[in-house]
Amino acid sequence: MNLFDRVVLELRPEAEFCYRPMPKSFPQIPDNASELDPEIDALIAEISKIGSPKRYNYDGAYCGMDNYALSELMPKIVMSVLDATEDQMYLSTVEMLITFWLTIGRELYTKVARRYEAEQIEKNGDIGVYQEMLTRIRAAEEN
Repeated sequence: MNLFDRVVLELRPEAEFCYRPMPKSFPQIPDNASELDPEIDALIAEISKIGSPKRYNYDGAYCGMDNYALSELMPKIVMSVLDATEDQMYLSTVEMLITFWLTIGRELYTKVARRYEAEQIEKNGDIGVYQEMLTRIRAAEEN
């Protein structure tokens, strides 16, 4: 189960998952953010060691470790900031965190994966079902 299921639905069982866009200005990376690089590099090295494809015998093994690390890291950072500022945890904070993750995923797709995907479509052709969906949408819009 994900964060939405475990936190939001626990508090509001009637809630429906809804993507809320981040504010117009995405949170900016501070000028001194590179100070974190050694710690980030150490975390990457540890995830690479523990989540090695050789250890688990499949190529995407590190994804589980990435999932765990991010699932622990982000909420703990949010709670640490709230503790330092003596602020409280609200459901809107969790919703903002979910939106933040979705926005980061969209950024990664837009800046990295989309180009790769376009190259593969050009090389191998598009997935047929997507073309069928587009055809149906266009037909519905014409009616």
